[in-house]
Amino acid sequence: MLSEKLLLDNKNIKQFSLIYLKNNDQLLFLERKVTKGIVKAGQLLGLGGKIEVGEDLFLSAKREFKEESGLSLENLFFKGNFVLVQKNSDAIGMIYLFVATEYSGELITSNREGELVWYDIKDLENLNNLAEHQKLFLEKILEEESSIYSGIGVYDDAQLISYSESSI
Repeated sequence: MLSEKLLLDNKNIKQFSLIYLKNNDQLLFLERKVTKGIVKAGQLLGLGGKIEVGEDLFLSAKREFKEESGLSLENLFFKGNFVLVQKNSDAIGMIYLFVATEYSGELITSNREGELVWYDIKDLENLNNLAEHQKLFLEKILEEESSIYSGIGVYDDAQLISYSESSI
C-alpha cells in the first residue's frame, strides 16, 4: 500500500485523478472559482481530486466525480498519467487521467469548486480559459483508439519550463 506522502529526492508525491466525461461531441468541465496550484480562477479543468490513502484509482475517480457533479460514471477508461513538478515546491503531483462516456444521475451545475459547463470538443483548441497543462494531453487521451499517455511537466510557478511525453 502506498502512503499518502512518499519521499523522492525530498519531494512528496501526491496522487490525483482527473476525469473527462464525454457526452456525444461535448466534454464536461469545471470552471474554477479560485486559483489552486497552477489552475487559475476562471480556468476550465476536468473533474477529479485527491486519491485517499489505500484507495483504488478507479473507485477514487468515480467517488470524486460523483462528489463534484452528482453523476455516477457507468464506464471509466484509464488513459494515462501526467506528472506535475513545481520547481520551488516539495511536492510532485501524480495525476491519473480518465475518460468516461456513460453516466447516470442528475448534473449539479455548481459546487464549492466552481461551475460545471459542457463544451463542444471541436472548440477545445479555441478555448482561451482551458487550464494550460491540459493542452499537453487532452486531445491525445480523447482519441478512441489512443494508447496510454505518459507526460511530465516541470513548472516555475504556473509557467511550464520543461516537458516530456511518451505513449505505450
